[in-house]
Amino acid sequence: MEPWVRSDRHLTFTLASVALDKMATYATEVLSGFVLPASLYRRDAVLSLESMYHMSPPIGGRHSHRFVMFSPLNLPNSTVVVTNRVDGFSSLSFELAAKHQMNQFQVISTPELDEYPQNLIRLWERGVEIRRVLAMKDSDRWVFLQSGTPTFAEDVAVYSRRKIKDRLNRFEIIEIMRRYGVDILSDGFWSSDRSAIYFLNYT
Repeated sequence: MEPWVRSDRHLTFTLASVALDKMATYATEVLSGFVLPASLYRRDAVLSLESMYHMSPPIGGRHSHRFVMFSPLNLPNSTVVVTNRVDGFSSLSFELAAKHQMNQFQVISTPELDEYPQNLIRLWERGVEIRRVLAMKDSDRWVFLQSGTPTFAEDVAVYSRRKIKDRLNRFEIIEIMRRYGVDILSDGFWSSDRSAIYFLNYT
């Protein structure tokens, strides 16, 4: 298993069917409308996912915002976005999808031993969110939520499992992505043969 997907690491990413250069342009446009604690600047450099976070992003929203975009080896015409936000910078994902009007996924999968673990997968088609599935621990209980119509890639039988936390877990997310032709266990998904594009704080 690729180290970035190991079970004790917080896994969060957005994957869009958009070329890297175009995605960076859209990101610049989206950020111009955001109110953030500090402005972000662009820097092109070798991909280093560890520069986003080690095992888990910092908790809370007061730390410096940053994210990296890269073109994965096994999907060279797509862009992966990894952020240093626990929520995967969901507002950014939402606005990017509205900008590029293409297909997009967002995944959040926390370690099972987190205080409030969650597993989430979202799917956009032509810029519109058509599917969302979430299993999370809310306070002292697990909840399962879904919206939209199940896709061909989902095994809907698992949504009837007695334990709510087992209805959508990291394994199921990996399988859903695999059925879409995206192998997030492959080294090729988490590496690139070209410079990555970082958006970083001036501070």
